[in-house]
Amino acid sequence: MIYPSYCDAIAHSLSKLLHAAASGALNIDLDRAEKVIKAVGPTKLDLSPKGYYQSTRRQFVVADVNGRMYTVTIAEAGDDK
Repeated sequence: MIYPSYCDAIAHSLSKLLHAAASGALNIDLDRAEKVIKAVGPTKLDLSPKGYYQSTRRQFVVADVNGRMYTVTIAEAGDDK
């Protein structure tokens, strides 16, 4: 049996949570997350130059209040690309 990969759903959920933290709209306490996250970029897919999927890997960039950028990567464990 083939089981689906949920990289899209996990990336979307994390991105949505971080967007909420950046806007101050969270109703939960994540310590200082609401104060340090400034922006969250769009999710990027792992595509070939021709546009087809190379893997289920997803990435987005998060910026802190000091302008430092962080890449968040969602990939299947063992996907050593």
